[in-house]
Amino acid sequence: MCARFSCPLVQASIVNVFVPSAGGQWQVQGPIMIDAAQTLGIPVSVAINSVSIGDIVTNLMQPFFVLPALGLSGLSLKDIWGYCLVSMIILFIISTIGVTFIPMLF
Repeated sequence: MCARFSCPLVQASIVNVFVPSAGGQWQVQGPIMIDAAQTLGIPVSVAINSVSIGDIVTNLMQPFFVLPALGLSGLSLKDIWGYCLVSMIILFIISTIGVTFIPMLF
């Protein structure tokens, strides 16, 4: 039962490596996740939130959002990438636990 809730998060994290755009990722993964959620009896909203969280977590692996701040500060991507990776791992663990156990409370 627990894997039903965290599976979309893990899949979204893997897909996000190859499709870094959230809209593009939803085009690829959205219809499949909705069908899978309905088949497994998971609320569709839980599957959508799991996909969104998986996308957000792995954005730290490709930190394009921080490039303007790096340009202003004079730092390079290699200066902060290690911190982003550690943050991604911690956030992935926390979000996997949250996505797995919080839906079981409701």
